[in-house]
Amino acid sequence: MSGTSTFLYKAYKKKADSLASGLENPSSRFETSQIHRIRLDIKRIRAIFQLIEILRPEEFSEQREGLFLRNLFKTAGTIRELQVNLLNLEQLTEKPDIILPFKEFLIREEINYRKRFKYAATRFDISHLSEISLKIRQLESDLPAEQIIDQAIAFITATSANIKKLNTGPGSTESMHKIRQQLKSLGGIAVLIAAKKPDDKLKNLINAVKNTDFRLGQWHDHVILKVSLDSFLELTEEGTDEIALQLHLLSEK
Repeated sequence: MSGTSTFLYKAYKKKADSLASGLENPSSRFETSQIHRIRLDIKRIRAIFQLIEILRPEEFSEQREGLFLRNLFKTAGTIRELQVNLLNLEQLTEKPDIILPFKEFLIREEINYRKRFKYAATRFDISHLSEISLKIRQLESDLPAEQIIDQAIAFITATSANIKKLNTGPGSTESMHKIRQQLKSLGGIAVLIAAKKPDDKLKNLINAVKNTDFRLGQWHDHVILKVSLDSFLELTEEGTDEIALQLHLLSEK
């Protein structure tokens, strides 16, 4: 492998085009699958941004360059959380009458956030995607492919060590969140590098990250459900009401 690289530019262009296509007609009703695809495209774009920041820290910032994606991604994530809340809620209780008020609350919230998503999509400036495309092409133009691979592997190694260190701690909610965030960063960059340089170790790592992230995702989904349920209970009248009591018990469960 020799010469300068263009694979980050190509990877970004592919995801940016997919995102632009998904946002092509924001006046239409966004289906769940469409919102999910937009969210995945942004995830991949952010992984590319993070790798470029590792390579060019003085010239590129994932936080700064990705600012225009934040509202869209966050709103899509909240919709996903509300949908998972509804799914998990059905599985946690066999008393539909007890959960009905909370279920109706979640449905109203989902409708509200779908409106927010549509508004964010309408206001999204697609020209930013093209502007950053040119910047990535320029930044990558004098980077040897080997340097990109080496620095990405160094990042993966360092992040793996950080995750192992966090995992030997007390297992607090905060440390679990940090592990999940670092796993996503590690996994996103590993997938990018594996596309350029297929490797059995990377393949095994990606599979391990997927399996671990799935289990952490299940934990996170229940944390989000409890937070949402507790917020709902704060909005309702406290007292000896049977439904409120059962919902409190469900929160503890």
